[in-house]
Amino acid sequence: MRFAHICVALVLVIAAALPAAPILSTKQNITDDYMSVADLRELRVHVFPLRARFKDLGVRRAKLETLLQQELEESGFKIVTDTKAPRCVLRIVVKVDERFPDVVCMGTLLEIEQRVKVHRVERDLKLATAALIDVFMTRKADASKDLKSKITLSVAHLANMVGTASAGE
Repeated sequence: MRFAHICVALVLVIAAALPAAPILSTKQNITDDYMSVADLRELRVHVFPLRARFKDLGVRRAKLETLLQQELEESGFKIVTDTKAPRCVLRIVVKVDERFPDVVCMGTLLEIEQRVKVHRVERDLKLATAALIDVFMTRKADASKDLKSKITLSVAHLANMVGTASAGE
């Protein structure tokens, strides 16, 4: 008999809670790094200079800058030269362990730099407000191709961040 009472009570609780479901908020709690890119439409582009070992891997700064610009444009961003516009910065690092001559570890850092107000010091500063980091290992022969793929994925993630933040305001 006690089991029956528990079942009836459980059914009543569930039935009472069903109409309350629409009252619960469905709005996303968007983090500050996402909000910092809300409605971002225009960007400048900068690829940091590469170390000499990148040449051995078939990676060239000019090609990466062109790739980054193309990927950003295909994702809906307008590339501008206005120095007041936020800047998309790409940094790439590579580490080679001589014990594994055919393998390379690479890291990409795609940042959005823009002017922000830091209330604690009461100043406008140019800072990275959002960053996308990817670290991967690949064969040296595939380094250039895999690096391009990671840049494409990072730009897609950035576009997703902008869309999420823009819709969540």
